[in-house]
Amino acid sequence: ANNIFAPLFIHVYGEAKTERYRLMAGQAEDVTSPLYSNSVNTYPFSYLPGKFAFFRPQVRFETYQPIGGAFTLIYKGAIAQTIQTFQVADEVIGDQAGLPDGQSRLALGYGKPDLRDPYKRRPFELGVSGHIGKRQGTRLGVLLTDRRFPSCLGDIDLSFKIAPKLRFNAKFFTGSVLGDYAGGIFQTFNPVRLVAIRATGAWAQLTYNISSKWQANAAYGRDDPFNRDLALGQRTLNEAGFANFYYRITPRLW
Repeated sequence: ANNIFAPLFIHVYGEAKTERYRLMAGQAEDVTSPLYSNSVNTYPFSYLPGKFAFFRPQVRFETYQPIGGAFTLIYKGAIAQTIQTFQVADEVIGDQAGLPDGQSRLALGYGKPDLRDPYKRRPFELGVSGHIGKRQGTRLGVLLTDRRFPSCLGDIDLSFKIAPKLRFNAKFFTGSVLGDYAGGIFQTFNPVRLVAIRATGAWAQLTYNISSKWQANAAYGRDDPFNRDLALGQRTLNEAGFANFYYRITPRLW
């Protein structure tokens, strides 16, 4: 998660789709945590503490099934490659455990996607998502110590158009070994005791479209690892808030 002075390709994939089904293979954002904050801090996806996930190679299936005249049941599932080999400390390294991550999201949406919205959001959508996988930690020294850790996540997300000009987005998560999903303040496990680091957090945002040209945003996010899982010197809390205004010069230039 350090600064990388090189191109980062987010969307490189092939797809086959109809109105109700989509099959995709390639590199894209994670299925989990699909909402984005309207922040100028855009790495990797409008990053805000509590808003995580990344982009990685995957095979994904999606389906959109109408319920009645107004509701849609949405399911997305993916088999995703673990992409990060990381250094936890000078004497401890971590890497993938040779297995892909399984990701899944089930949501209920109301209304049609707004084609004028950059994210094509519906008036209302409530979803639950998560992933499961494994990571491996190795402590170096005279005797090598290896341990495998389950990486898992539970996530609830909500996008609600309260009024014609006002939208509320929010999410809550809890999980373990979330470092390469930008959760747990990018921390994975305790390098001293070789135990997994669990974390919980949330973020919320209000967006108000003042006019066709002006938009105002306010948001707060929090990422809170469990203190009892941490070693001395590891980060215990990450939180941030912001407020901003956007001005639309043209439909494609803000």
